[in-house]
Amino acid sequence: GTFAHYRNIPGDAHSLSSNYILSIHQDREGVLWFGTLSGGINKLEVGKWRFPHYKKDPSNPNSLGDNMVRALYQDPEGHLWIGTMFGGVDRFDRETGEWHHFSNDPDDPGSLSDNWTSVIYRDSSGVLWIGTRNGLDKFDPDTETFTHYQPDPTAPPESDSNNVRVIYEDQAGEFWVGTYN
Repeated sequence: GTFAHYRNIPGDAHSLSSNYILSIHQDREGVLWFGTLSGGINKLEVGKWRFPHYKKDPSNPNSLGDNMVRALYQDPEGHLWIGTMFGGVDRFDRETGEWHHFSNDPDDPGSLSDNWTSVIYRDSSGVLWIGTRNGLDKFDPDTETFTHYQPDPTAPPESDSNNVRVIYEDQAGEFWVGTYN
């Protein structure tokens, strides 16, 4: 095999927006999505070798919630879910171009538990899980709310033992959650 090396080229709007890639996802249509440390999301349509960018625009609420993208996932309906470093989770409808933001609201117990997200995972029964710095969140699509679980409920908020980094379901249906500690 061969390697192709893509990088940010200053002044080239069609190159990667950042050289720091935090996540990669290939959707069902074959499109590659790259989450970056500071450049939002980059989309690569195979064969075109150009990178359209999706970035946070503070003046446009219909844009990405944060430019540090740690997790990418495509749901069965084709929506792209984006886990960001500080902006919570976004759901992007590629058909309409609409963004739906899910973020932490201290006054709303059904909101995301923390805006710092690291992983998005769908289990074998179709449940969507979000790993955050403050535990594991289970998404209810009917109410668009979250139920919160903490691996160590006795630990203080945002402790390493509740900082969910990876989620996995094994062949026996057991759920595995890896934390920072």
